[in-house]
Amino acid sequence: MINNLIKIISVGDLQANCIFLYNKNSDAVIVDPGAEYEKIFKEIKNLNLSVKAILLTHGHYDHVSAVSQIYSKLKCPVFIHRDDLQLYLYQKDMIYEYAKGNIFNNFSFYDNESKIKFSELSYSIIHTPGHSPGSVCIEILDNSKTLITGDTLFKDSIGRTDLPGGSTDAMFVSLKRLVAEYRDYTIIPGHGPVTKMEREILKNPFLREVIN
Repeated sequence: MINNLIKIISVGDLQANCIFLYNKNSDAVIVDPGAEYEKIFKEIKNLNLSVKAILLTHGHYDHVSAVSQIYSKLKCPVFIHRDDLQLYLYQKDMIYEYAKGNIFNNFSFYDNESKIKFSELSYSIIHTPGHSPGSVCIEILDNSKTLITGDTLFKDSIGRTDLPGGSTDAMFVSLKRLVAEYRDYTIIPGHGPVTKMEREILKNPFLREVIN
């Protein structure tokens, strides 16, 4: 059964994908509320959502800067990988300038390689370091075969590894795993259009080294 309806909006100057995952009962999680909290709240209202949690793919400011405003209204748990907590805290001045948001200090942490459930919404958290130490991908646990990849994998590209905490070697290992385990999945990246893993295997020049 496919339990998750999906709505994607772009937020902030860097046009990060903020993703709404919800079911027919309007239970929902939000992935990566990066900026423009008014726009995010408008979508919550339009879809009549009851938000159960915020899930972060990683700690970079363009994916997290609206967290404090969203939390102040909804008081739902906010999950991040523990390995990206310091990265998040390091950017507090940038977060304030980018979204006029206060720094958030009440995170819940994913258990490594965990499954997480809210109402009838279930997800698998896959630790995929490389772009950042605590980058994760989020597999939607229904029959849709959908993977949210954050800034690990994009259409025609991959995440940068030259930022603080990035690692080319770790990225290679993470991408190799994704190619092996999620070959027939739809990919929702942290920026840009939805794609297919099979398409990226054929067309994405950055995956050639992973495959060969």
